[in-house]
Amino acid sequence: MTGTALDARWWSVTVYDTMGYLMPNELNAWSFNGAAISEAEKGGWRVEVGPQKPASGHWLPTTAGQPFHLTLRVYNPGKGFMGAPSKAALPVLKKEGCA
Repeated sequence: MTGTALDARWWSVTVYDTMGYLMPNELNAWSFNGAAISEAEKGGWRVEVGPQKPASGHWLPTTAGQPFHLTLRVYNPGKGFMGAPSKAALPVLKKEGCA
């Protein structure tokens, strides 16, 4: 998943299992949010979503072999976001493989 800083006071992407529960994982980490990105990453960040930890960078763990859902939450969106939500620069998912 890649993206840029969103026009909002706070935002997060959370991983859920297909029943709507937080997906169990070894880190007990279920979301990635704007507070996790550095100043240098505000122009572009990357998060690996999957069961295996990448060699470096951000990671949102999932359970191997289990489907999941990602939910984006945006709190107090800015005027630009509210004025034209269809034009908002939202995170992009790119499937790189299956685990």
